[in-house]
Amino acid sequence: YAPLARFPGPGEPDGPLIVFVGGISRARGLDLMLEAFAMVDAPDARLILAGPGDPGPLPPRVEHLGWVAYDDVPALLRRAAVVWMPQPRTPNWDRARATKVMEAMASGRPVVTTDLVRTAAMVRQAGCGIVAPFDDAAAHAAALTSLLREPGRARALGGAGRAAFLERMTFEGEAAKLVALYARLTGRAA
Repeated sequence: YAPLARFPGPGEPDGPLIVFVGGISRARGLDLMLEAFAMVDAPDARLILAGPGDPGPLPPRVEHLGWVAYDDVPALLRRAAVVWMPQPRTPNWDRARATKVMEAMASGRPVVTTDLVRTAAMVRQAGCGIVAPFDDAAAHAAALTSLLREPGRARALGGAGRAAFLERMTFEGEAAKLVALYARLTGRAA
């Protein structure tokens, strides 16, 4: 869960910018990202990769920032028109609630993500993005293109994500539940 204080509100995106935050490697979907981004059909679309790793030579309109400090991630996500998380399906990632997706939701940004079991369920329940099969670069490209070409729809999905975050995904809300549980279990006042 993300602390609300780190994500004050969405603001306006920095044009048709797609942002990926995380480890940069083939195991994290780098090949799919480069293949899919080449098919994105939106004027002036750009992709920022933020995270440790060496992506090698990159095509035009793709930039690797390298490692980004934890405190700088919210500002980077606020610049995005779309946040992308194309993780491959693995048993571990299928079970995870992706922090990246919750932070995108906290930022009020629509998400394009892979069909990971828990993450896809979270995105679908909140109505905050598009889920695509990991091995389908064309589906990812189509999802990204549609959100970049339809900024009103992108804002609506981002707003739905922000609302879901505020309602049930803040660190503060979860911390209060945990403290109340401990108080109940120990018989002490919270």
